[in-house]
Order: sequence, then C-alpha cells, then structure tokens
Amino acid sequence: MAGPRVTIKDVARAAGVSATTVSQALNDRGRVREETRRRVTELAAGLGYEANPLAANLRRGTFGTIGLALPPYSLNYSFYSGLMAGAAQELFEAGIQLSLIPPTAAPQQALAGVDGVIFAEPRDDDPVMTLVWEGRTPMVLTEAAPRPVPTHAWVVQPDHTRAVADLLDHLSELGARRVGVLIVDDTTWYGAAVSRALDSWESTHDLRVVRGSIPFGVRPSAARAAVRRLLDDPSTDAIIAFHEGLGAPFLAAATRRGRAVPGDLLVAAGVDGPELLTIEPPVTSIDLNPRELGRLAARLLMDQPSQQTWTIAPTLRRRGSTSRIP
Repeated sequence: MAGPRVTIKDVARAAGVSATTVSQALNDRGRVREETRRRVTELAAGLGYEANPLAANLRRGTFGTIGLALPPYSLNYSFYSGLMAGAAQELFEAGIQLSLIPPTAAPQQALAGVDGVIFAEPRDDDPVMTLVWEGRTPMVLTEAAPRPVPTHAWVVQPDHTRAVADLLDHLSELGARRVGVLIVDDTTWYGAAVSRALDSWESTHDLRVVRGSIPFGVRPSAARAAVRRLLDDPSTDAIIAFHEGLGAPFLAAATRRGRAVPGDLLVAAGVDGPELLTIEPPVTSIDLNPRELGRLAARLLMDQPSQQTWTIAPTLRRRGSTSRIP
C-alpha cells in the first residue's frame, strides 16, 4: 500500500485551526491573518506535508473534486456505501471533495467539474469509463483490468484468487464435495476476476464446482430461480453467492427444499454485508474490505505513484452457516 502521508487534517490539528484554514493558508487564499498563514506554513513544513497533484489543481484554479462513478442499483448494496465512505474520508482529510456520478449520467456531463474519477465497479459497457480511458483524466479502477491500463490510470484490486481459495478450502475441509456457485456475469470485471479465481483453484483440487451466472442487477425472482437450479441436484452440499444480498434467498431456498443449514448444506457469500449477521444462521462470507479499498483508491488518485497496480487482502468471515459441530 501507499505509505503514510501527512494530510491537511494533521496540519490543522497541530495548528489548532480548521482544515479549511490550512488549505487557504497554504494556497494563499481566503481571509487568513498573516500570522496564522506563517504559522501554518511553518508547521506544515516541519511535519513534512507535501501537496498532492489534486491540491496543485486547487492552486491552479481547477475544481479539486474527485468523482465516484457508481454502477446501477449500487445504493442497494453496503459494499458501495463502504467504498464511498472510505474514499470520502481520505479525500476530506486532504481538503478535497467527493462527487457522486450516478449511473444515468451522460459521459460528458459526468466528467464536468471533476479532476479524477474512481470507478466503483469497472465494466466493459460503461460509456463514462470508456471516455476517461481514452482521455487524460486521472482514474482509479477497483478491479483488475483485462488489458493494459493507460498511464493516467491506477488499479486497486482485492486479491480474489486468495479469497476464493480460502473459502473453498474452508468448505472442502468441512467435507463439501459438490459446490454450486452463482457469479455475476463477466460484463463486470468482478465477475471475470471471480471466474479466474475459481479456475485457478479447481485446477489443483478434486472438489467439483458447478457454476451459474446472474446479471449484476438481478431481479429477486430471477435470483430465487437461480438458487433453486443450484439445489436441483441433491448431491450439492455447499452453495456460494458471489453477489451481495443473496444470503437470505439462499437460506430460504434451502429451507423450502428441506435442506438443513449447516447440517447437510453449507452456505456462503462472496461479498460480506450487514444483513448476513441478522439472519439465522449468520452467513459465512468474504469481506472485501470496501472502506480500505475506497481509502486506497482515493490515495492513489491524489498521490499518483509510479506503481500502477495495488492489491488489498480480503478477509474470510467464518459464521454459523458453515459451522458444523461434530
């Protein structure tokens, strides 16, 4: 990860003033007394504060705003809320604003007034991402790119290979022999990354993984039907949803089929969410650490380091849906 960085918030705390006052003092703006301006400048130098490229934009009179491009239905899922919160906190500490770009925004409209863009769910059919990719606006992608990225782009990606392996190893150790999985279709880079991770694990293990595909904005009825198809084969003894929000439908479908969880069916989710803690039994999941992802994405956009690709480690959250008691 990018190393620790002294922020405007750190300088403000040391000087006993607001972050806004620090920004104005360092950028020679606003109505800041000369004594305060001089003290803030000296403290910033002493703390080792260095302006990032976006702060330089502020001095040049550009916007100093980062756009967060959200996919359709994103506000229904806690992953995007966590990513948004992490990015907003990191940018706030640097005195930079975060602006949400809705999925319905026209490309030119979406980029008006922003100095950089974080793409929360990169996908090939996103016209805004295509425009930024082909232009010069700095961008951060939160999944591994299927092709080389341009020089104005950075990638921060969860280690899906390790996370999927940890989850499948866990299920295998509990005796699972036929695992049914639902994956978001590979229009999203997340779906493609999960598919590659499953391929990698299967190549070295005997456990059978049977896959089904669902669209990103899957309707509840379609999700339930997909789950039922996974359970049509009674030899399926574990199921995983690589899509947030399907923990409860998985458990409900298992109950209707007379399958006891975790007694004769293990249930897990590829994306963690608060609802997985409120159902019975609580569902084992992969925590993609979206707040950390958002903070690192914002930091990369501000610092623009020479290293373009960064990785964070997801965490396997073992819960009751895969806790068999001998």
